[in-house]
Amino acid sequence: MSGRHGTAPGDAGRGGSGTGPTPAGVGLARLEAWPDAELAPLLAASAAEGWRHLARLAEEWRSGAQRFAGVGEGLCVARAENTILAIGGVVADPYARKAEIARLRRVYVRPEARRRGVGAALVRHLVASSAPYFRELRLRAHEPGAAAFYEALGFEPVAHLEGATHRRVLAR
Repeated sequence: MSGRHGTAPGDAGRGGSGTGPTPAGVGLARLEAWPDAELAPLLAASAAEGWRHLARLAEEWRSGAQRFAGVGEGLCVARAENTILAIGGVVADPYARKAEIARLRRVYVRPEARRRGVGAALVRHLVASSAPYFRELRLRAHEPGAAAFYEALGFEPVAHLEGATHRRVLAR
């Protein structure tokens, strides 16, 4: 994110303040460029599980359709040594059509990094980094395990919001 926008998801480096604990040896960073070689194993892992959202993310990034570059937006990774373990981003919510509502998108954690706090640290970081810019964060989680994960992180289930299964009101 350029300086004119201030801090945004990922600007705080290794977790930043207010993001909760980050597992030892894991760093959180905002992506400014698409690192093909580093992300290839993550994309392969998601595809092997039958998920297509990271392939869509890669295509959107490469085409310029979505770069997570708006005010308060960002795409972040959790990395241990030279391995990207997880990815996720925040964008203005296209369904809400209100500037103060954002969407948590394209979150994925490699299978071997699950249940180690990596995904939770990444999501807490995205939530904390979004709070200065947005009053609400929404997401769509259709899998019961994903829904339980987000609910444990303070998201509440909703049935009345277009394109969302969960939301979290952000403290400013």
